[in-house]
Amino acid sequence: MDRQVETRRVRRTWLEKLLLWGRAYETKVSHGPREVIGGGPTPEASQEDAERQWAEVEKTISSGPNS
Repeated sequence: MDRQVETRRVRRTWLEKLLLWGRAYETKVSHGPREVIGGGPTPEASQEDAERQWAEVEKTISSGPNS
């Protein structure tokens, strides 16, 4: 199974409205049972946030529980 990346537009929260985001996007990166969700005011920002979180998950997994 390959890693899947999906970006979609979502409703803005009150905080995002206060931050003057015109729109809000959510990107889900998944591979098997692992999944992270990033968000941002543009599709690119959302994807970057999700990729950053995915890298953190991969780093945690590769370091193992005994590190």
